[in-house]
Amino acid sequence: MPEEVIEGDGAPTSGDDLDKLQQILAACDMINELETETDEGWLSQRGKSFPAAIRSYVHRAACEFHADEQALPEEFAQPLREFIVRTKSHVATLNYDKLLYYNFIGTRVFHGYSCLIDGFKSGRFSKENLDRQDTARTSYYLHLHGSPLFHDDEAGGARKAHVAEVDLLAGDRSGHIVLTNVKHKRSVISASPVLSAYWEKLDKALDEANSITVFGYSGFDDHLNKRVQKKLKQDSNTQLRIVERRAEGSPVEREEYWNEKLGDCVLVRPENILEFTDW
Repeated sequence: MPEEVIEGDGAPTSGDDLDKLQQILAACDMINELETETDEGWLSQRGKSFPAAIRSYVHRAACEFHADEQALPEEFAQPLREFIVRTKSHVATLNYDKLLYYNFIGTRVFHGYSCLIDGFKSGRFSKENLDRQDTARTSYYLHLHGSPLFHDDEAGGARKAHVAEVDLLAGDRSGHIVLTNVKHKRSVISASPVLSAYWEKLDKALDEANSITVFGYSGFDDHLNKRVQKKLKQDSNTQLRIVERRAEGSPVEREEYWNEKLGDCVLVRPENILEFTDW
């Protein structure tokens, strides 16, 4: 790996660093696939080991988000759970959502197979597990950027570990996590059968929605923005609501920002985003 890719202690510190790493990762993967047993070897041993090393780093970084002991306050989590159970609303997340996931475990949101489903049964993923037999009883839980709980077994199938096992997975390789420069996100998603299935089902979820609430989102993921824009153009009756913390920018400036990113919206700006309960 070229030394100029990253400096200092060797860890990426910016989107530009991740951009370079992803380019090199893709190149190494391609060369490894093209090499045959008769080839003398186009990559050095360091180059051959680079894909495993960077995927291990990405997984370890994602695990750090799950190591945080913080939890959502119950006065925020309970209204959200009740709303999901009552309306069977779909849930899609972009971060490694231990906060949400932890507050869903052991509740009616995850009761049997009758509310949120994520394609995993008995810890193993199958795209067919996302097929809903009764749309009035089930809705999607889509981890659009993956989770450090997702890992591959020896047979190459995707599995989901328990939250308590995340420390044991730290350092494992994972192809089911999006942690890269924005322009490489699509290629990472398309390489993962789990993430590909989630983004495919997101289109289905948006088709079914008569309202969309976007919560705590920066607006930087064009891959998601275009899907929401398409939905709003196809169905002008769909209400888009943006919930963000009151910070920089006036309400008018923020409305202009979101209108450009997603479309016409109702903007909600509480002082503390966890005070929002009007789902």
